[in-house]
Amino acid sequence: MKRLMAVALSLSMCLTGCAMNTRTTNTHALDRAAERQAISDYAGQMHLGTRVRATLDDNRVVKGTLVKKTPDAIVVQPQGRIAEPLMELRLTELRAVELEPTKSGGTGKAIAVGAAVGAGVSLGVLMLIATVFWSD
Repeated sequence: MKRLMAVALSLSMCLTGCAMNTRTTNTHALDRAAERQAISDYAGQMHLGTRVRATLDDNRVVKGTLVKKTPDAIVVQPQGRIAEPLMELRLTELRAVELEPTKSGGTGKAIAVGAAVGAGVSLGVLMLIATVFWSD
């Protein structure tokens, strides 16, 4: 009886395709004109002062702050330790434009905050113990 159930279960899984992904996704690449229009629309919605990452047709990447928008181009202040001149990036030369994620501080900052909180709590507990033992 157990063998019959095992065979029936195995056959039902094999025949129905259980755990198999048979769904296909059709993707269509946009033509270059539609792609440029989409990039232009997206860049037009960005707010001035946001951090952007722009990829040019020659695979160069420019990271910086969006300073100005025109119908034909965006102007970016590149980020870096040394001040660089503004760069005008023509929308016809852009492959992609995306918002640069903001950094929240990192691991070092979290360790420092945790150490400060731990030291403060320890000092408070020691003061409470001293008050209890030396009070009359």
